[in-house]
Amino acid sequence: MDTGSRGIGAVLMLVLGAASLGLAALAKNPASEIARPAQTHVEKPPDAPPPSDPWLDASPFRLAMRTMWADPGIVVMHGRDPEFAETESIECSAEDIGRKASRFAQLYGAVAKGALDLRVAAANKRWDDAELSADRLSKACCDCHVEYWPPRLRGFSTQVIDLWRRKGPVDETPWTGEFAQRLSKAPTTALCKQMRGWNDMMAVLGAALEKQDAEAMQTAATGLHTALDEIAQSWGRVRDRAQSLQQFAMRANFAPMKQTYERMITECNNCHSGFAEVPAGFNPPPWR
Repeated sequence: MDTGSRGIGAVLMLVLGAASLGLAALAKNPASEIARPAQTHVEKPPDAPPPSDPWLDASPFRLAMRTMWADPGIVVMHGRDPEFAETESIECSAEDIGRKASRFAQLYGAVAKGALDLRVAAANKRWDDAELSADRLSKACCDCHVEYWPPRLRGFSTQVIDLWRRKGPVDETPWTGEFAQRLSKAPTTALCKQMRGWNDMMAVLGAALEKQDAEAMQTAATGLHTALDEIAQSWGRVRDRAQSLQQFAMRANFAPMKQTYERMITECNNCHSGFAEVPAGFNPPPWR
């Protein structure tokens, strides 16, 4: 064997020897263990709060009002040009306005009647009748609150929802103090001021009934009846005009349809100007 061959052989022996040592190391320590990083202690993250439920803050009242704003838009869009009008769409929207206005008229009217009955009972010092009338008045208020208040204002929270999902309604339900918290703050809108005034009148009525103070009861009941009856009458006029609008649409009678529509939205705008902070552009559109 010449000198070059002996040199190559020596190199091969060194390579094979190194490979053998490497294989032996892998056999002793598998690659998965060699590549694994050192383990560190990881703190368990705290339990996340229950997911938020968007409907807790959703206001059925606001939704009803906004759909009633959309309905006049449909009426105007389809009613301006008799040649291309879709009277079925006008009819459907007019019916929706009438249906919602009728419900509001009914709810406000029930509170107004309860206040009137209480005033009459107090004037005649019929205290048993006054007790019953006060109960009916309170229930009439509650009927509207349950139907149109956001769930959070009625005491629901994400904790309540999470507990009810897991265990059903239970005695230890953690109701929020949202209503009491709101009463502790000054109202910021005309509608809230209006509602606060009615709540104050109810408090006066309760205290006067307990003392059998007929004069104080009559004064508070009269103020409550006057305010609620005025609103109930306004909603009744919106209902009546919407129903007339529906009838004219069914007959494709455009001239009285426009006149009735204009009378209806005048009623809406009069109420908005006194009680509602309506954003620009959210009053019913005029019939151009």
